This record gives sequence, C-alpha cells and structure tokens, in this order.
Amino acid sequence: MKDIAVITAHNPLNAGMLSVDLAAEDFLRKHGATFDIFKSHNASPHSNSYFAGQPTTPLHDPNQLRDYSTILYWGDFLNSPLYGIHDFTQLDIRHGHSRTNQEALEKWKRLFLLKNYHRSHQRVISAGNNFQGLSACRQLLSPQDWEEIVRLYSSSFDAIFPRDPASTESLRTLLPENGRPTIQTGLDTAFLLNPAPLLKTRPPDLKRKHYRFFFGRSGLKGITMLRLALSVSKLQSSERLSGWFDIDPARPGRVQLGGLLDNIRHSSFIVTDTYHLCVNAMNLGVPVVGIGVNAADQDGTLGDYKKEALFKMLGKEKQYVSVSERRLGPVGIHRAIQSVSKAMNIDDTNNSTLHKARADFERILARALGL
Repeated sequence: MKDIAVITAHNPLNAGMLSVDLAAEDFLRKHGATFDIFKSHNASPHSNSYFAGQPTTPLHDPNQLRDYSTILYWGDFLNSPLYGIHDFTQLDIRHGHSRTNQEALEKWKRLFLLKNYHRSHQRVISAGNNFQGLSACRQLLSPQDWEEIVRLYSSSFDAIFPRDPASTESLRTLLPENGRPTIQTGLDTAFLLNPAPLLKTRPPDLKRKHYRFFFGRSGLKGITMLRLALSVSKLQSSERLSGWFDIDPARPGRVQLGGLLDNIRHSSFIVTDTYHLCVNAMNLGVPVVGIGVNAADQDGTLGDYKKEALFKMLGKEKQYVSVSERRLGPVGIHRAIQSVSKAMNIDDTNNSTLHKARADFERILARALGL
C-alpha cells in the first residue's frame, strides 16, 4: 500500500490556505513519508505548479483512497458540518456535481466522514481541523443527519487533533467517551510550515518604521481612521499587504508565499481581520493584532470566533480586539492602539507557548501517523 492520502481544502487564490497546503508537504517530507495530495474542489489545471510539482487529484469518491495505509484530513474545516452545510454544498452545486443541498451534504459525509466506506487496516486521522460551532450546526440539520454525523465521528476516525481547545471541548462534549476516537488538541496546520526556505536572505530591518495591514474578512468599516490613528500614535507609515487573496495558481506557490512572508517579516507589526495572516505572522515571530466582531461561537467557516480562540490559546488575548459593531468608532480604535502597544513590547520570536504547542502537535501527529 502507499503511505498517506492527504486531503486538503485547497483554495488556489488564498495565501492562508496555500500556507496550510504547503505545510503538509513540509511536515510529511521532514518525516520521510510518501504521500499524494487530494483536493475537494478548485480543480485548477495549474495545481502542479502551485504545489511545486507534487501531483494533486480532485477527490470525488472515497474509493480513490483505498490504496493508502493512512487517510489524513489536513486543516481548515473539512470534517466539520459547518463546511458540509455551507462551503462544500455551495461549491459542489456550483461545479455541477450535486443538484440539491441534501445531495451535496450526503456527498460531504461520504468524502469527509467516510459514510459507507469499509476500511480494513487503514488509519484515518483528522489534523488541525476546526470543530467550533457544532451546536449551531445541530439547529441547521435534521435529527437524522445530525445523529448520523455523530456516529460517523466515532466509527470513521482513529484520532482527531482539533486546532484549538474550544474545538476539542466541543467534540469531547458531543461524542460519548466510550468508543470515541482519540481526541487531543493540536494546532492549526499552517504552523507546521517551515518559512525559512521561502524567505529572501536579507535579515529583517530591526529599525522598521512601517507596519502592514490587511482587512478582507469581517466587513469592518472605519479602517482609514484606524490606519491614520496608528500611524500618528506610533510615528510609522502604513502599507497594505497586497496579494493575500490574489495568489496566481499558474505560478509556483512557494515563490509567491515567500514574497508575502518577507513583507510580513519586514513589518514592525501587522493589523488584520484575517485568520491565517495572524497565524503566519505569529509563525514568523512578527507582532500581530487581530480584530473581529464579537461572537459567542463560530457561525460559519469565515466567522470571527476562530480568531479570538487562536489568540486565547497562545496567551495573546491582549493582542486581539473584539468590537461590538462593524464600524470602528473611537473606542475600537483606541483599543486597537493599546493592543499594538502591548504587542510591540513582546518578543514574539521567543514565544514559548507557541513553540511548545507546535512541538507537541508535531510529536503526537507523527506518532499517530506511524512516522
């Protein structure tokens, strides 16, 4: 049998998802594994360039995974019903693979929860997935669909390593302790990306006098006033981090991501509402302030709660600004300035909490995969 079938969300325009995908290559090659990459959608003809020559295959049927000793679901929301109800269903209908929401949901169960798939000696691992918002999912599903999803979590997986403690608690509360798979908190898989080979040789300027910003997720208003206030208070110019959602799938992905990571590394700090930009800045040791709208739980794959959970798990609550309204008023801007001040006084290159979480995740994942 072949070693590992890796299933990714694969969004060829999004630098954050590119970092997740390329982290799979880095981690598995580091541990000497052989693997093939499968993608759920976005069957771009340029994917081999995007993955630096690594073959990629659209996943349409779980029987495509039959020849592998291990099935590895890598990052994002792949195994969460939030993805099944919303993103997957919309994409599958748009691409003409399903005709109705229920037909697409059934396909998601087959591909990502392995419904009606009879595995003999295969391991099935979920790594770095988000499982927040399960209670909201229950309200959107029929009792039959919900009960089946719960059963499939227990019957289809050997181990699930959610990317944050909130997801871990959500799953452990949902699944009966007797018979459930191993559930242990992991980390977002983008943290397993090794950025060093992607960066240019010049070291960062320790006297950096400009910061970068990017806003593209939370629909926030008043960004211009925030930028001006930060520039005046910190005596720094600002620059938009261009290209984060504009990756060209026809060009080598590592080259493009490397350019973006270099721009992050040469910034005094980052201000953003975009989850994986926060992750990549943290991975580089660059101070980052995240901003989002108040949320009690995750209500979709693009919701803001996941950002708050990320900062909390890494002991960076004071670097996250949660606002009550999408328009940033004087209070929200003042809090952002305070958070930037606190972030700039922290040496993020020596974040012991992140270093430990990354090492622990890499260890438990390698052991589960038999590497």
